[in-house]
Amino acid sequence: MTREMLNLRARQLYLELHDIEQALAIVSENQSLLDTFIRISEARYRTGSGIQQDILKARLEHARLTERLIRLEARQAGLRSTMNILRGNPADSRFDLAGLPEPAGPLPGADELLEMARTGNPTLLRGLRMPSGTEAGPT
Repeated sequence: MTREMLNLRARQLYLELHDIEQALAIVSENQSLLDTFIRISEARYRTGSGIQQDILKARLEHARLTERLIRLEARQAGLRSTMNILRGNPADSRFDLAGLPEPAGPLPGADELLEMARTGNPTLLRGLRMPSGTEAGPT
């Protein structure tokens, strides 16, 4: 992998980690709100002014959010491991996302990425140099 490709991959990981951390914060906040809603629904049900269905729906949604939280945390752990490997650290090293430099500038556009792939990928280069009428494939 070229230095430019490593830099691009690190920037992509950084942005994805940032998105996941924001999603984790949102899911945690939603769980907190649902906890409050469940307590209110249970109190209303005990006093006879609420229905049990509200409690069950809220608990089901809370379980869904917990499942989403687990998936996000697993994805975050995988991305952190990959980021550590790119940085030359052991995969299980801890780092703070805020400690990483902000990505410098926008990510390359699709045309630029295609050009990078065409010029930097030996497999693509071989495919582009094949005479017309021949098929790429195992020989």
